[in-house]
Amino acid sequence: MNITAAPTTNDIAGQSLDALAKDSSIPESVKVKRVAEEFEAYLLRTYLSEARKPMVQSKANPDASGQDIYQSMVTGQIADNISKSGSLGLASLLRGQLERESAAAAAAAVQPGVKLAEHAGSEKAVT
Repeated sequence: MNITAAPTTNDIAGQSLDALAKDSSIPESVKVKRVAEEFEAYLLRTYLSEARKPMVQSKANPDASGQDIYQSMVTGQIADNISKSGSLGLASLLRGQLERESAAAAAAAVQPGVKLAEHAGSEKAVT
């Protein structure tokens, strides 16, 4: 099986999310996109790692720790590639939601008293 890393098209590849959040030179939209992709990849890694577990443990090869590490790396690459391709769509949905909330928060910061819609449909005045 030949698995290659997904090509990166931006200069924030490899930067931790904490460092990304603190970097004021990177636009907010790029930060939101990266966080959404990372979250989607995390969910995919969790799902795929469970899906790839064997139903029955082999007694023929009790020392499969090297294989476990390899399988974990493969699962991580698959999850990252699916997330970066955008084919699942969860990252784009999450990004849209985060961008709307960020814009509403920015508007509320400029105009005190603007109401922000919350998840349950109730409204909360920001002062």
